[in-house]
Amino acid sequence: MKRNLLERLSKNFGEYLEGGCGYDVKIHVGKYYDQKTFEAHSMMLAARSLYFRRKIDDIPMNSRKSVIELRELEIPPNIFKPLLRYIYTGIVPLHNLEAEDFLDILCITNEPLLSDDPRSVVDFILAADKLELNELVNYLQNVLIEDRTEWLYKNMDKIYARISNHPSLKTFKNFYKDIIRNNIELMFQSDNFINIPLSDVILMVSRDDLLVDEVKIWNQVVKWCVSQFPDLSRNPEHWTSKECNNVRSMMENFIGLIRWKYISGDGFTSHVMPYAKIFPVKLYQDLVIYYVNKNERPRFLDLPRRVGKIESNLIPFKYASLISQWVEDQNEKSTWQWFASKKEVNTEKKTIQYRYNLLIRGSQNGFSKSDFLKAYLYKGPTITLVRLEGTDLIIGGYNPTPWTPSEKPDPRTRKSFIFAFDNVHGNPVEVGRISKIENSGTYPIISITDKGLKFGEDLSLTFADIQNEISSTLNYHSIEYTLLENVQKELENPIQVKDYE
Repeated sequence: MKRNLLERLSKNFGEYLEGGCGYDVKIHVGKYYDQKTFEAHSMMLAARSLYFRRKIDDIPMNSRKSVIELRELEIPPNIFKPLLRYIYTGIVPLHNLEAEDFLDILCITNEPLLSDDPRSVVDFILAADKLELNELVNYLQNVLIEDRTEWLYKNMDKIYARISNHPSLKTFKNFYKDIIRNNIELMFQSDNFINIPLSDVILMVSRDDLLVDEVKIWNQVVKWCVSQFPDLSRNPEHWTSKECNNVRSMMENFIGLIRWKYISGDGFTSHVMPYAKIFPVKLYQDLVIYYVNKNERPRFLDLPRRVGKIESNLIPFKYASLISQWVEDQNEKSTWQWFASKKEVNTEKKTIQYRYNLLIRGSQNGFSKSDFLKAYLYKGPTITLVRLEGTDLIIGGYNPTPWTPSEKPDPRTRKSFIFAFDNVHGNPVEVGRISKIENSGTYPIISITDKGLKFGEDLSLTFADIQNEISSTLNYHSIEYTLLENVQKELENPIQVKDYE
């Protein structure tokens, strides 16, 4: 009943707006050939929008006319109309959230107001932000992120740069910053890169784990800087002195972040020397001397090589280094088999060629199948790690393909593998790893089942019942490839999972 009464109230206010009875405000919006005047009521505007309340209150009472005239020239009529209707009715102009084209925005009268064009949607949100319709702004940010993540990602180049300087759109900004952080190489080399704000580009280039060839980093930075000046020639030889100064002032943000000693002499000659005019003279001279005589080591060579990293509570850097090497090996070799005995891992710190971004942690995000699917679905390649209760054993697997809900994984997968670690006095001991059973055509594919995960045919992880349990269990079998016998003796079957990532 309460809902019905509110719907009736909303409808009545909508009719009040449409009827124009008793209006005391005229709002002129748009400019040039796209202008329109809307009639409204000062009481409603002041009650719903702090922006309009201030504008109305700023007009001295002794100079107010019977009809107040306001101008919002920067807001086009097709954007202002649904905003005004929202002010009166509280109806958020999103129609049919389940439909693919849910951004086709309709008013009560079924009149199309906005399409799913990202520019129009951003215009709408920015106008709502200007009018300080804070509840609407927050709602739109949350509903778009929750229900149209793919759409936001696809249109990042048309959205992120426009919203980045608006403090009230923090939810959007954090969403896009997470995309950049978790997909930094992809974003760095995408077409969207030139639209990323300066502050984010600086953060990207300064990261020690940006896994892109240094000369490509240089090329992308140059591309970004040049693109900030749309009329600038792409050939630096054609730049005027003023244009060189403009690019130089922009490049000053990045030159000190480039790891010069990891750009080859050929790379320097082909990709850096053409832009000699944008360098500080002394720095460029030092670079030329360095590439002529590698015994010269200026201070700007102190930055370390960029390497990968891992966000894990279960394994340290040295484990990740070994797993990275296995992934590389698997790209080159066709068969592996279990080691016949435990083998102590070389714990000397090495670089890792990949960044391992945490998608889910059981103790933090939950142990149910739905928790796993929400974090993993359609993402890949991935590493899954399982720490078992009452032991230092870690079971894991590498899946080179994106996860799907199907219980029938792609049999063509040839690069998956499973592995196990034991922790002895703080050093990882390699219990075993396998990619292909010797004299067999099968691979230990990691797949989703109705109860959990399967690591090949040997190990199965059963997720907890979200209503009754707080952890999961691991079951294993003795078939063609198996855990070492001495390891099996240490474990119960099934054994409880302490945590997984």
